[in-house]
Formats: sequence, structure tokens, C-alpha cells
Amino acid sequence: PYAYPLYGTDYYDVSYTEYADKDVELAETSYDAAFPNLADAPAIGNYTAVESNNKALLIDQDIHIGKLDIKKSKSVTFNTGSGDLHVVIDTLNITSWLVMQVTGANTLYLYVNDYTGTQPVLIDNTSNDPGRVYIVAHDYLPLHASVPFYGNVVYTGVAGIVSPTNFSIIGSLITDASTVSLPNNDGLTGLLYAPNAAVTLGGSSHVTGRLVADSLNNSLVTLLLNDLCHIFIEQNTHARLILSRIL
Repeated sequence: PYAYPLYGTDYYDVSYTEYADKDVELAETSYDAAFPNLADAPAIGNYTAVESNNKALLIDQDIHIGKLDIKKSKSVTFNTGSGDLHVVIDTLNITSWLVMQVTGANTLYLYVNDYTGTQPVLIDNTSNDPGRVYIVAHDYLPLHASVPFYGNVVYTGVAGIVSPTNFSIIGSLITDASTVSLPNNDGLTGLLYAPNAAVTLGGSSHVTGRLVADSLNNSLVTLLLNDLCHIFIEQNTHARLILSRIL
């Protein structure tokens, strides 16, 4: 039997024998903050050395592209209507401001080894479902807030990430980098997972959701905590009394 206080110093005995057969032993669990292992880019036999948008470009089957050159205003569409789509790009070169479309009811897995170019990576996931697009990159991809990216970006092998533009991600940003700096007006709704990184949020950059990092430097957090403490102390006589005794 177990006894717990009823009123004041009185105790009330309760027997839990009727629950004895419902005891369940829980297995040991542990939290591993290590960066997860990522699958390598799939081996795809359908190989093209160079592809471009000199004309409207439709990618609707698994393909390995040596260099994808986005330099014209012609459309680029990844269509997943026939099933999950896997696209490996060795070099992504973008010199034209162009919004690439992701259509279809399945999932796009885009692997990028190297990014070159002068324009941002603009991807319109027409489903607005972040679970429909995954990008695994070995080089930084400059997304841009003018076209919010609904999807998940995984950076692996990139030592430090500095956002030169303002991006908007609805989904997740996952990286094994040692530093992540978002100095401007970057916005992420979902998950920023950078367990090895010193993360700096400058300007009005923000994360709405979950953030995992080795450390966080953000003046807005400090200001917010100071404001909350000030409000609490001003409205709580007991807190003011304790502080007056300490100080």
C-alpha cells in the first residue's frame, strides 16, 4: 500500500495490488545527438553529361546529370506523377532568375554535389507539403525568401554555413556543419538541426519550431528574456522582495 497526505498531517492508505498485473518494465533509452548517417546518392544508370533549359525542361524519371545549366527563361519542372523521383546533379549552375517547379503527388529526392552561378536556387513545391521534397547537398544552395521553399534541406560535408541571402524554409534544415550563421532576415518554420554547430541568428532571422545546436547566439533571445524577467519582477511582489534581499 501507498500513503499520501490527505489533509494536513493526516495520511490516507491506498492499495495498488489491483494494478500489479499491469506493471511494464521499460527498456533503457538514450539520446544520441550525433549527426545521423545519410544515404549516399543513388547509383542511376540514366546519365546525361550536360542538360540545360535552352528549351522547356521536364524531368520525370530518375536521372544523373553531370551539369545542369539554368541560364534561360524556359521552364524547369520536376514531375513526380509516376512515382518518387531521384535526381543526382554533379554541378548545378544557375545564371538566370528562374523558379523551378515540383509537381506530382510523390516525392522528389534531389542530390547536388556542387553549386555554381550568380542567381539563387528557387524551387516552387506546388503541393506546399514539405514532405514531398528532400535536397541533399554537399555545397551551400542560396535559397531566396521571394519563393518560400516547402521541403527539407540536408547539408553534409559543408564545414560552415553562412546565408548570403534571405531564405524562407518551411520544413527542415539539417547539417553537420560546425558553424551556421543566418545574419540577415532568414526564416525557418519547422526544424533547424545542427547538433555540432555554433548557430548565430542575426538581424531578424528566426526559427519557429525546434532548434538543436551546440550553442546559440541571438541578441533577440537575450532581449526577450530580459523583458520577460522585467515583467515578472514588476508584477510579483515576492520576487522583488527576494531580489532586494540578494542585492
